[in-house]
Amino acid sequence: MKDLLGYKDKICVVTGASSGMGKACAGELAVLGAKVYALDIVPPQIDGICEFVKINMGDKASIDGAFAHLPETIHKFFSFAGVSGEKTSPRETISINYLGNKYIMEEYLRERIPEQGAVMMCTSVGANRWYSETNKPELEALVHARDWEEAEKVLDIICEDLQKGNAYTYSKRALGYFTTLFACQMAGKNVRVNCLKPGNTRSGLTDEFVERYLRLHPGETIEDYHKANGLRPIAEPREMAEPAIFLNSDMASYISGAELIVDYATDAAVLSGIEKEDRWTGRKLVHTYA
Repeated sequence: MKDLLGYKDKICVVTGASSGMGKACAGELAVLGAKVYALDIVPPQIDGICEFVKINMGDKASIDGAFAHLPETIHKFFSFAGVSGEKTSPRETISINYLGNKYIMEEYLRERIPEQGAVMMCTSVGANRWYSETNKPELEALVHARDWEEAEKVLDIICEDLQKGNAYTYSKRALGYFTTLFACQMAGKNVRVNCLKPGNTRSGLTDEFVERYLRLHPGETIEDYHKANGLRPIAEPREMAEPAIFLNSDMASYISGAELIVDYATDAAVLSGIEKEDRWTGRKLVHTYA
């Protein structure tokens, strides 16, 4: 039978591989015959992976150390690592969710992903409409920072004006913006780059997202949180890992620069006017960059 996905013997790197979507993705890739390098803070419990490599996505030296242990050729890259922002400062949240990924794309993936390779960045439905007239201007300085050090200087300013609960959304908007730019840059090299935008999904961060929601919406319940975050019950990690595997597979050979929303028609209900616009997608988060 024809191998439609094309992962057999391909070198695949997965960040955030110890839990949730990243763990589900790494496990399924191993079953598909890929050579999987699992990156995270703690070792994953997954059968069939080639190697665990420790990484802190918010630390440049840690990223450099991790990539020193990885193959020079990486056929497929999957980035799931991230934090909710509830237990980290705004600077830490943005560094882990955005800056580390930007650095990896520019410093390593630009050269290590071969022709017909693919990159998948996990953003969020919370990043929907990052390109709007309200949202995009406040991302420009960080997205176009020339290097890690310049980005740190931008964060000095942004984090003075960014409330803790907003750092997650801001980081995912920035990642969506930069990943789209990177897709354009890599098109000439025949390397595909896409975003996966998960909706409400069960993970190690779920309790933290619920905690934030209840803090910001006094009097509401966990049931209200789930109603506000989807037309269907909460998704399982596998239901996000498999679309990610599709995006980086041979079956998606003409898909690049896309943002695949996996939310069971929740955003479709907003776009069609059935539901009101999400309270996050149209709201300005940083007033420094107007």
